[in-house]
Amino acid sequence: MQVVLRRVLLVLSTLLLVSGVGATAPQADSVVAVKPPSSVYVLRGGDAATDTAVVNALRAAGMDVTTGVETPEFSGSEANLPDFDAVLVLYNQNVARVLAPAGVAALVEYVQAGGGLVSSEWLIWQSAAQNYTALSDILPATSCGIQTAGSTTLTQLTPNPVISAGLPVQFSLPLGNFSGSQGCLIARPEAAALYANSYPGRDDAVGLAAWNPPTGSGRVASFATLLSAAEVATGEGQTLLQNTVAWVAGGHDLTPPTIQEFTVAGAAQSAAAAI
Repeated sequence: MQVVLRRVLLVLSTLLLVSGVGATAPQADSVVAVKPPSSVYVLRGGDAATDTAVVNALRAAGMDVTTGVETPEFSGSEANLPDFDAVLVLYNQNVARVLAPAGVAALVEYVQAGGGLVSSEWLIWQSAAQNYTALSDILPATSCGIQTAGSTTLTQLTPNPVISAGLPVQFSLPLGNFSGSQGCLIARPEAAALYANSYPGRDDAVGLAAWNPPTGSGRVASFATLLSAAEVATGEGQTLLQNTVAWVAGGHDLTPPTIQEFTVAGAAQSAAAAI
């Protein structure tokens, strides 16, 4: 009977410890600091369903999102961009309205100072059409046209541990239509072509390109699609958006390190390895 009682007491004490009841408080040096959520400023594209879907997707990933003005209205005075880890530029329904030069300058200055920027189309197309050279220079791709289609297929070209996380190598997304549905983007030579898209007649078109622009210390990623409510409603579309914003906000380097040599501590020899 005493043996059984001791076993019961042992089980009860174990359950209490696991549940935290009666357990001592963790010591200061054992408390793990929680990383604050990334703060994101979203410039709206003018389509309420898309704007809402994008904001909700980012908040679902734990990001602290501030909804700003529509992209053409942005002058730089509506928000202090350095307060944010990333800026997401939606430019779809309101594409007929040109960007304010002061807003363009604010975005360029933000990236040059180390901020993270994510753009959807039609930003690259309109930057070229309106001759916004400084803005074009920080974007990782150039425009080769636009098209209207009901869907697109994205195929991974360059794996990235942040942007590609949780995604299959290939998946399809439905597309919204705002004066077209996706752009033809050509990645700049210095940029990473992360995903190809199914753009007719162009084997070199990309669905997502990213880089650390040479004219600044920030991080920029550009989608060929409009990030419409249709694509963000899918699991893959939402994950790709969340991962991409997390990458630009976190400042992760796209280029994996190349290890030329390493030395094992306490060892007399070193070994060379390439990764």
